[in-house]
Parts: sequence; structure tokens; C-alpha cells
Amino acid sequence: MSNSPSLVAVLEAGADPALAPACRAAGYEAVVVSSMRKGLAEIRRRQPRVVVAEFIVNSNFPNRISNFETLFAGLQRDCPAARFVALLYPEDREHLARLQGRYPIHAALTYPLDADALQGVLQAAG
Repeated sequence: MSNSPSLVAVLEAGADPALAPACRAAGYEAVVVSSMRKGLAEIRRRQPRVVVAEFIVNSNFPNRISNFETLFAGLQRDCPAARFVALLYPEDREHLARLQGRYPIHAALTYPLDADALQGVLQAAG
């Protein structure tokens, strides 16, 4: 492992082309995973400085709004100092606002991602 600070990205719908260059430019060693289970395992293992995740709203979830409740519980338990960056679609902002009191969200960026804005958020998180 390098001396770069660690970043774990949980991108269940697929990686965004802006993510890798923004991570490199901000000085992070990024690990990208495609499931929440893998993301939580990497968070426990790496203790990242930053966690980036896609916000997925699903009305079929029985007791939660999105995929973030599971992630927040894992972060609070395993890596409470990590800064959290949410990636979401503009129409999901109101759903994310309902969760913001439960875990501090460093930044929320909407799709399509702007590489410069993402780089700035990642640099500020460090």
C-alpha cells in the first residue's frame, strides 16, 4: 500500500469516469467496490480518510430510505473519523436531506459529476 491517504468508493450502479482522475489529483489511493457488503469490508480493513458512495433510494426497502443507513451504521462503528461524500441524482436530494441528521455528510454531489468539483471536495476532505 502506498503512503497516499485511502479512499473507499461504493459504486453499486457503476463507476463514474470522473472519479478516478479526481481521486488521483486529490492525492488519494482509491479502492472502488460494487456492493455495500464489499464496501463495509474495505472500510473495516483500510480505515479510509474518505468514503464516497452512490445514494440509492428504493421504496422497497422495508425499514429504511436508502442504501446509506447500512453504510452509516458501519462507518459509525468501524471508521467514525472518515469524511463521507454522497453521489446522487438531483431528484433524490429531498430523500438525502432526511438522513443528514444521522451522519455528517461532508459533501453531496449530483450526477453528472463535475471532475473539478469532485476533486475540490476530495481535497477539502483531506
